[in-house]
Amino acid sequence: MRYLRLLVNIILPFFIITSCTQQEIDIFTQGGGRFDITLVDDIAKTRSLPSEITDEMANNFNLTINKENGVKAFKGSMQKYNEQQPSFAPGKYLISANLGENQVLALDAPYYEATPGEYEITAGETTTVAMTCTVANALASFAFENPEVVSSYLKSYEIITRIGDTEVSCTVGDGKNPYFQEDQTVEFILKGISAQDVPVEYTFATITKSERQKNYKYTLILGGSQEGDAQLNISVDAQVDIVSISETIPQEWLPKATVTAEGLIESGIIEHTETDNAFTAIINYQSFLPIEEMIFTLDFSDPNLSKLNKTYNLSSLSMQEKSDLNNAGILLPDLNTNSGNLDFTGITKDLLCANDGSSLDNIIKVKVLSNHRWSEEKQYTIRTIKPDFKLLADNVDTWTRTFSVKGCEITSGNEDEILSNMVYQYSTDGGNKWIDFNNGTTQIFSEQPETKIYKVRGLYRNALATQTVDFELEEPTQLPNSDMEDWSTADTDWEFPTYIPGTSNFWDTNNKFTFRYNIPWPKDWYDSSYNGFPAVSYSASKHSGNRSAELRNTAAGPVGTSSVVYDNNRIAGMLYTGTYTGTTSTGGANGSVSIDEGKSFNSRPTKLGFWYTYEPYENDTYEVIIKIFDNENNIIGSGSFTSSLAVSEWTQTFVDINYPIETINKAAKIYVFFQSSNAGQGNVPYGKKREIYLADYGNETTHYGSILRIDDISLVYDK
Repeated sequence: MRYLRLLVNIILPFFIITSCTQQEIDIFTQGGGRFDITLVDDIAKTRSLPSEITDEMANNFNLTINKENGVKAFKGSMQKYNEQQPSFAPGKYLISANLGENQVLALDAPYYEATPGEYEITAGETTTVAMTCTVANALASFAFENPEVVSSYLKSYEIITRIGDTEVSCTVGDGKNPYFQEDQTVEFILKGISAQDVPVEYTFATITKSERQKNYKYTLILGGSQEGDAQLNISVDAQVDIVSISETIPQEWLPKATVTAEGLIESGIIEHTETDNAFTAIINYQSFLPIEEMIFTLDFSDPNLSKLNKTYNLSSLSMQEKSDLNNAGILLPDLNTNSGNLDFTGITKDLLCANDGSSLDNIIKVKVLSNHRWSEEKQYTIRTIKPDFKLLADNVDTWTRTFSVKGCEITSGNEDEILSNMVYQYSTDGGNKWIDFNNGTTQIFSEQPETKIYKVRGLYRNALATQTVDFELEEPTQLPNSDMEDWSTADTDWEFPTYIPGTSNFWDTNNKFTFRYNIPWPKDWYDSSYNGFPAVSYSASKHSGNRSAELRNTAAGPVGTSSVVYDNNRIAGMLYTGTYTGTTSTGGANGSVSIDEGKSFNSRPTKLGFWYTYEPYENDTYEVIIKIFDNENNIIGSGSFTSSLAVSEWTQTFVDINYPIETINKAAKIYVFFQSSNAGQGNVPYGKKREIYLADYGNETTHYGSILRIDDISLVYDK
């Protein structure tokens, strides 16, 4: 006799199920006993079960133990019973067991029962229970007497099993069998199309009252009434066998292996963004017997994985195939195991979308052979989608020979992964040819390029591009009259003329202040108290060309030698890009200089250069200031320079222009300011009655101090 056993050997003082009622809890008390339950096949057969089936089968039986008053003492699998090892209060108990679902009609649905019995527990003892298990429903099996000639008679067919309004369909050799309850009326119908395209529907057998534990075997015999006759004759050889658990479990009666997944969707799609972290993608199997075969098909659209595309038989994998799959990150199970998995988690981190940004589907199909029966083939799809990123760039980040981007905004995908594989490119031909930046996020041209218009983009892994942004380089523009050659003079009502730098009104001076009390001759004696000598003029002393600008401290009266000097008249010579807005007329010895700073200018230089000489008076200090304004009059760049050194030979110096704000606007104005002294109005040092040569006018005597000469002003564009 064949035994399916589950031995319980340990006696516990008590066992409590927290969900039980108070009456149920009373069953699990100290001084209880145990049941040692054995499942016994009721028919001794010469064909024995494989040894592996014993525990597997027993563990899956459902066990019910009720006290004689109907109160539940235990309900669960035999495996659970073994794990919990419950003890029971003394008394009588009804024990039953079953496996499967007793459906009216279904394919591959065996059902087993153990005959219920009443058993008694004695305190401190183990009661042995041997339960007789039987096949509790019936099945039918079909065969053709001469299977090789079936196609000569039938183009297609199916065998229908029908009980009332319920029916199932199978074919000979497909591994499927109909199972049905006892006491049912069952019809068997052969339905199909004959070789002569004639519909066939023939009821070849009927069971009036089905019996449990029976296998109804039908062998169909096909033939014609005579040779060449289109009429199909069907006859049946029928027999009935009694089946037992031991002979049916290894093959037909055992459930097929189950295939499930973690992280994947059966017959569905799981979306994965390229560069996202790896996710769980595992296909599990579970069977009563160790699996005999696994077949899986890979249909990957991913360009790095498509070389793996084919159907694999786990039992016959070559060493090369195993190596290729393992190197790709696919972990394989072993044969001859009841459970295991095919693990694709390792491939998910590096999955790619298409180079044009479209999604790619990677399809996996799996089925498992166990108990000589194939599981249903399961299909899973991993769809890789494009990460979402946007170029952060603005035309404000363009200079005269460099432009830069701020990077990318990543809205989906792994930011570190994307940015580490992102390059930035520019195009000069509208996007037909792209060139990588030569300094990360910045393109630096060694020379001022002729091309000013560019398209810019980011390119991830040399395939996926951001949107394009149009850039335009600034022009490396110089200041008008930067060589200080262009000057004009104008008469005043004083003895001396005023000097005007250039004809474009780009440059201005503070001469309007030194001639502010401009009254016509004849002047009264007190008029000589007011300044009347230019603070700025041109000079024949120059670095190149014919002229330079000459700025000097002045404190002179109208004839240059007034004995009375008011502090307001003590002022430095000023040359600047802007407009004088200070005092132009006054009735007393007062007034001040004010300037509307800057003139229209659309480029951003990095340095101001100039040639100069300086004759300081009494340790005086000259000053240079430069400011760059945006269109809202905000200062976006600035620099300054001062020096007290006497310089008699023409010397060039540079003032750095700093742009401290990370994100700045474009330039709208430039302010360049030179003054011969930074001591401030009323404080500049001077000497009385000093002789000076006034350009194109002659030697004159006046009150003046330091002299700053400026020539060949230049703007440097290093960026």
